[in-house]
Amino acid sequence: MKKMQLIFIVSLLVLLTATTAFATGQQTETTTSISSTQVQEKIGQKKQEVIDFKKAAQEKSALAKAAAEENKALLQIINAKRKELAQVYADLKENGATFDIPTLEQMAKYRRQIRNLTDELQESKGSIHDYIETNKKALKSLDYGVLETMYADIAEIQSWRNNQLNEISQILDEMLALVQ
Repeated sequence: MKKMQLIFIVSLLVLLTATTAFATGQQTETTTSISSTQVQEKIGQKKQEVIDFKKAAQEKSALAKAAAEENKALLQIINAKRKELAQVYADLKENGATFDIPTLEQMAKYRRQIRNLTDELQESKGSIHDYIETNKKALKSLDYGVLETMYADIAEIQSWRNNQLNEISQILDEMLALVQ
């Protein structure tokens, strides 16, 4: 009888141990499958964040490039006006004409204004290049706050440059009106 009880107790212990091990294995598989799903979801979210970040960066970049193109167009207009002014000077010199003193003084004043505006424009070029380098770093680190600030600063500089170029263009118009 003791033998039977011993066999029964051992069988019961084996059965309990096997059941516990089986249940733990099932729980581990369930936990693993849940954590794997969560990891995949997080990876998907990160990928979407990166895609959204790059899309926003491209939009901001496109706006900055559009402003730069507008400024290039203004520069072409300014260069055409400068060439026209140079041609007027050449024609006047060829014909032996001269300007009176007030006209010469006014032209000198205009040239100083243009020189000052041009110097300021040259100084701002370095600022834009610095911002572009900072933007490259922000893109790599996916720092949207820095990127947003830098593009806003670039837009502000481009707008300022646009105003400066318009002012130069206006001065050249006044110069052309004065000499013609």
